[in-house]
Amino acid sequence: MADGKYNIKWDGLLIIGHSAMLVVFGLLRLVDGDEGIYLSAAREVSHGLIPYIDFFYPQMPYLPYLFSLFSGWGFASLILTRLLSVLAGVLTILLFYVILRRICKDPMMTTFLLMLYTFSGLIVFFHPLAKPFVWANLFLLASFYFISRASDSYDWKIIAMAGVAAALAVNMRLTVAPAAVLFLVYLLWNKSAGGLRSGLIYFAALLMTSLPAIFILIRDRERFLFDNIGFHFIRNPLADQMQSLIHRLITMAKMLINPQILILLILTLLIGIALYRNRHRISESEPALRIQYGAAVTAIVLVVVHLLPDPVHQQYFVQAVPFVLLAAPAGLNLLTDGPDDSKERLNVLPKLVSAIYLLALMPYIVIFVGGVRRVDGYMTMSNIRDIAAYLSRVPGDDPILSERALIPVLAGKPACRGMEFIGWDYPFEMTPERKEYYHLATNHRINEILEKREASHLVAINHIDEPVAQTALANYEFDTSFGAFQVYRRID
Repeated sequence: MADGKYNIKWDGLLIIGHSAMLVVFGLLRLVDGDEGIYLSAAREVSHGLIPYIDFFYPQMPYLPYLFSLFSGWGFASLILTRLLSVLAGVLTILLFYVILRRICKDPMMTTFLLMLYTFSGLIVFFHPLAKPFVWANLFLLASFYFISRASDSYDWKIIAMAGVAAALAVNMRLTVAPAAVLFLVYLLWNKSAGGLRSGLIYFAALLMTSLPAIFILIRDRERFLFDNIGFHFIRNPLADQMQSLIHRLITMAKMLINPQILILLILTLLIGIALYRNRHRISESEPALRIQYGAAVTAIVLVVVHLLPDPVHQQYFVQAVPFVLLAAPAGLNLLTDGPDDSKERLNVLPKLVSAIYLLALMPYIVIFVGGVRRVDGYMTMSNIRDIAAYLSRVPGDDPILSERALIPVLAGKPACRGMEFIGWDYPFEMTPERKEYYHLATNHRINEILEKREASHLVAINHIDEPVAQTALANYEFDTSFGAFQVYRRID
């Protein structure tokens, strides 16, 4: 990358462009089925219920309390919580840029890496959702920023803020906890930052900020641990170990043929080579290199952790993207540390990579805005709005039994007890009694709801599940459909 006078205009345009994309895709993107889980949990806590104890919730507890601020507004709850996530996404890119400017002195390289962040399909299409990804990234980056600020001199206030931010990240999404532990190890190892004293302050701040979650853990340890950890290792019950391995390999293969992710993987390889070559300098007084090394290790830890759940999804790796890019200057310097004639030839490389990277954003747009896949085409914003509006006009306050927890929430109707997470029986090996103990749906409970006609309507996807179909059709009749959503009304 050639040296040049820094031009803040281009970086500013990238940040503005990224913010605009978050807003646009936040309003147009397909509805993610998991958004219903978080909005449903938000509504339950707004009614005074407690995650795990009163209903099943498969993540750490803080996000439902944040989203509960916009609970009870029907379809508008989805829009408002998405816009709240957009705000978090804007703060995240600003924080990313601040850290990048601190460690990268080459203005062209800074702009190039900011471009890779700006147009990352994983970030653009998964940050503006009513899900915890953006919040975990925001708070984890904030903690990393404060840790980097404290890397050269002891400042207890900055270290305490790092602990608070790390706790907020972990209590949004447990899978980032190893990164928070990594930050603690770094503080303990770095005597310039205060060593043991800094580590204790960081841990105390993290612990204090986590007290609400700790109280829930103490109150119901079994449900807390199952919902947050145990469930994620058994939620793919039809796959044995070999099938799970094959699924992981398929996911990794899909990532390798994604040009954007392939570019990031190449960057990661360059980073590894560069940091190995410069390992003797990392322990010396070169703050920028130490920060890049810390970002690289954080990215590796996040990638490994997100390979553990079963099944594995590409979207999980959005947590690692900012840290890969923050570690990238060391790797890119490998390309520029050569003869002048090779540098000239490399001037075209950022343009070529940028063109490929931008074109690789198009499949994300086609899939997540166009809704071309049959598996999720019915989850368009307009279709979800239509079914929510239709059911919201049903007189009375009887609950709705829906396979998607999203539908009762957006229709402004109650959900049936035990159906706050999903409205079908997960087929993993567990007795119905244990499932009901964890507040999971069971065929026994669903049949009971249908037989007693507790719900005014039943909403199935494509067709009613066979174990409950006979009871359903004896008590409910087909009403209408919205794409794959089949709506049945109670027979009076």
